[in-house]
Amino acid sequence: MQTPDDPFFQLTDKHLRDLTWALVSPSLLDCSWSAAQPQWFSQLQQQAGSPASWPRIKHSKHSRLGLIFESLWHEWLQHSNWRWDANIQISQYGRTLGELDLLIDTGEQHCHIELALKFYLGIGNDWIGPNRRDRLANKIRHTREQQLPLSRLAEAQQQLAAMGWHPTDSEAVFRGCLFYPADSTVTAQLPQEVNRLHWQGRWCHASAVPNHITEGFWVILARDEWLSPVLSPIAASAADVVQLLGCHFRHLQVPLCLARVKPLQQQSTGQQQWAEQQRWMVVADRWPD
Repeated sequence: MQTPDDPFFQLTDKHLRDLTWALVSPSLLDCSWSAAQPQWFSQLQQQAGSPASWPRIKHSKHSRLGLIFESLWHEWLQHSNWRWDANIQISQYGRTLGELDLLIDTGEQHCHIELALKFYLGIGNDWIGPNRRDRLANKIRHTREQQLPLSRLAEAQQQLAAMGWHPTDSEAVFRGCLFYPADSTVTAQLPQEVNRLHWQGRWCHASAVPNHITEGFWVILARDEWLSPVLSPIAASAADVVQLLGCHFRHLQVPLCLARVKPLQQQSTGQQQWAEQQRWMVVADRWPD
C-alpha cells in the first residue's frame, strides 16, 4: 500500500485517482490468460499520456463499480490513438450468445479483453464477495471457459470480421482487492491464478471489531470509494469507528468497507488530508451463512 508521501496522493481529484488506479493498480491475477503486465499496458499509458493533462475529465454516471471500472478504461482509450470498441453483443439466429467487453487495435494485433473489478473475502478454500453471491473460483472458471472463448466462436469471428475486427488474442484484466481474515485461526487458500503482488486487505466479523480496530484513525467508505485508495478530508478515531460499526450491525446486515488512514499535508492547498494505509471489510456475524 502507498505511504502518505506517495505521488499517488498528490492527485487531489477522486476521479483522477480512480482513473489512474484502474490502469496501474496491482493485477488480481497473473496467469496465461490474465497476465499481470501485458506489453500493451505500458503502450496504452504512453499513448494516452498523463490523465492530469487531459483537457476534460468525464465522470461516470454508473452506480455499479464494475461499470464504473469499464468506463474508466474507455476514458483511457479515448485519449489514445488506438481503434477500440466496447460491449459488442454476439448473436446467432436472433439469440444473444454473450458480450465482448472490449476490442483494441494496438497497431500490431487485435485483442479481445474482458474487464473485471472484484472484491473477495477469504475463508477456507473459498474467496467470497461481500454480498455472498459471487465467488472467485466461479469467476475464474466463467472467464476462462465462457467469456474468453466467445470471440473464437465461428459466429463471433464472422460478425467481428464484418466490423473490421480480427482478434488474435483473448485475455482478462482483473483488478480489485482480496481481504484476508484478521482472525489468525481462519485460513484462506489462494487459487493458483492469483498474482502474488495483488492488493490485500483484512476482514473480520462485526463482533470482533473491538479486537482488531484498536488504534489509529479510520474512514468508512461509500460504495463508490472502494475502487482506489482513499484520500479523505476527515477521519475518525478507532473508538468512534467501533461505536459506529456497532450501531450499524445492530440494525443492518450490510457489509461495510473502511480504511485505516494517516495524515497527509497537501502541498497544493495546505489542507490536511488523510491517506489510506490499509483496507478493511467488516461483515455481519452470520456471514457468509
